[in-house]
Amino acid sequence: MIANRFRVSLRPFRDADLDDVIDYASQPAVAQAANFPVCTTLGQGMFFLRRLQMTGRAVVLTTSQKVIGNVCLYPIFDPDQGIDEQKVELGYALNQDYWKQGLGTQAVALAIIWAQEAGYRVIEAYVYQDNIASQRVLEKMVLNACQHQRSA
Repeated sequence: MIANRFRVSLRPFRDADLDDVIDYASQPAVAQAANFPVCTTLGQGMFFLRRLQMTGRAVVLTTSQKVIGNVCLYPIFDPDQGIDEQKVELGYALNQDYWKQGLGTQAVALAIIWAQEAGYRVIEAYVYQDNIASQRVLEKMVLNACQHQRSA
C-alpha cells in the first residue's frame, strides 16, 4: 500500500482530536490559506471539528498519531445541473509547524486516492495567488494550480 511510505495518513476525525484541531485552526496563516475563520475558543474548535467530521479526514503523523491538519472533499454544485457526481473540490490545511517538510504533498496525494476510491473522476482545487507553496503541492499532484487560483 502506498501509505506505508508516507509520514502521514488519513483517517476520520474523532472527538478526541479537538485539541489538535484547535492547535492548527488557531493559527492565522493556516486559517487564511485554507479560507476558514481562525478558531481560538473551545466552541469554535468544536464547531469546526463537526464540519470536518462531515466532509474531511484528519491528516495524522504516523509516528505520534498527532492530527496536524485536514483534507476535505466538497461536492461541486452547478446551478443548471445540480451536484456533479463525478467532480469534487479538494481542500486542505496543515499545521504551520509542519510546513515545508513534504507533508502537505503527502496528504494531498492520499486525498486524491481517497477521492478516486470514492468514485470521483475530476478533482478541482483552488489556492490564493500568493500561496506559492500550495500551488507547488498541487503542481506535484498534476493539478494545474495556474488554472485553479482563487483571487485574494
